[in-house]
Amino acid sequence: MSRHDASTAPAAQESSAATPGTQAALAAFAALDSAVGRILARIDELRAREPALEGRVAELEGTLRSMTSGALDPQALLTRVRSLERENEELRRRIESGRQAVERLLAKIRFLEEKRP
Repeated sequence: MSRHDASTAPAAQESSAATPGTQAALAAFAALDSAVGRILARIDELRAREPALEGRVAELEGTLRSMTSGALDPQALLTRVRSLERENEELRRRIESGRQAVERLLAKIRFLEEKRP
């Protein structure tokens, strides 16, 4: 039970004996209580994510400082990225070629197993 659920239990018990105006107020209070509960849960989620996000910000700030100080050459980085992209494409082609070779071998094995008495 969350910290806000306990406050709605008495309201539900009183609603059968309440006037229509009181019932409306109780319903509004229950809706408000539910909204506050959702907001508190979201705040808890955000607080849990905060340390990781702060670490990522620090990492990005360090990278930015390295780039603006000249420690990292943007042109060299671009050249390296392009080289890695070409390498990735070649590796993708090799993997696809390997998959096709494996499929051919599997087809041969299936054929031979079907021929076996």
